[in-house]
Amino acid sequence: MTKYYTRACNFYYGTNAKFLIKKKIALPLCGNQNIAFDKLEIITRNNKKALSKIININQVKSLNTSIKKKVREDLKKIVIKRKNFLKNINFIEPSIMGILNLTPDSFSDGGKFNKRKKSSKSYF
Repeated sequence: MTKYYTRACNFYYGTNAKFLIKKKIALPLCGNQNIAFDKLEIITRNNKKALSKIININQVKSLNTSIKKKVREDLKKIVIKRKNFLKNINFIEPSIMGILNLTPDSFSDGGKFNKRKKSSKSYF
């Protein structure tokens, strides 16, 4: 079974992005007019083989029918403005986030030292 993946490439920012979007040379990223892209990487994976091809957004219409449908669906998801699903996080501006993982197997020792009783062996 062949799978297709689409990735936005070749980004423009600020006034350049706005100008290119207005001229319909580029598309906005996530509905943000300050970030635009004009190329796509289409990754095709079949069994253990993966191929990559970079095309201009205007070339989508000339793609094979099965690929074209998938790329257009992906493009809609890439271009559409995201809803802010968390009240206190503004995705328009940079935010600092972190993940704290305290499970015993998440440490670099691989869980060797997660017992309460100290081992008499020295590992260092």
